[in-house]
Amino acid sequence: MSRLCVLCRVLFILVFSGWMTSAQSQELSPIKVGFSHKPSGNLLVTRFNEHDVIVTLSSIEWGTPDRWSFTSRFFHQFDTKNRNQRKDHHSAIIALSPGISGMRLGLGYQGIFTLFKEVGIMTEVRGVLLRTWWHPLIAETRQTYAGAEVRCSFAALLNGSVGYYLPLSTAEGRQAFWGFHVGVGM
Repeated sequence: MSRLCVLCRVLFILVFSGWMTSAQSQELSPIKVGFSHKPSGNLLVTRFNEHDVIVTLSSIEWGTPDRWSFTSRFFHQFDTKNRNQRKDHHSAIIALSPGISGMRLGLGYQGIFTLFKEVGIMTEVRGVLLRTWWHPLIAETRQTYAGAEVRCSFAALLNGSVGYYLPLSTAEGRQAFWGFHVGVGM
């Protein structure tokens, strides 16, 4: 139960830090993260410049092996010219997903493709470092894995991902496995 309390505290700190920096963000021009044209004064969005954005709470997910988790993301947007008129957006991302039974740190590429008006599909491919703790599903406790994930989000509301993870330890009995996540958010 103490790990759940730690997770809640970390979430509170991240949301509070986003609120504290929102005053600076309100002075900047509007931002398009995902499919929103709202100003970056949002409590969960911190904009550093026209290319770099942190979304403190971008999704909440359930999956294997880390059970419930939330994701915070850093975006470096490549195409900032005519951003609001474009049908596609490309970014490098760093994603941190702490969960009840593990944590994932990912580095990858994200593409957002608008289907019509403000609705689109976000796809992501990333390399992941996974650390497990406290009774993970289908993996061993207190182990580190490296892997790759493919993720898709529809309309920045529903998302799903599939990943393949290899153990970094060469101890006998450690096996690679497939994991998945489903959730809400981008």
